[in-house]
Amino acid sequence: MAGLGLAMGAVVAAMPLIVGELDEADSQRLVHIKGLNPGSKHRYDLVDPCRSHPRY
Repeated sequence: MAGLGLAMGAVVAAMPLIVGELDEADSQRLVHIKGLNPGSKHRYDLVDPCRSHPRY
């Protein structure tokens, strides 16, 4: 349960920042939420799949 709580907290904390960046994006983006780090740029990564193809 503790792990689930941390994962949900990471998603909730990153969502306003991610939505702001996705509003400005001109195409599709992949988002990897990393955790609850206090710095906004350390909470997630955004990838443009047209420029940087994912391994999967």
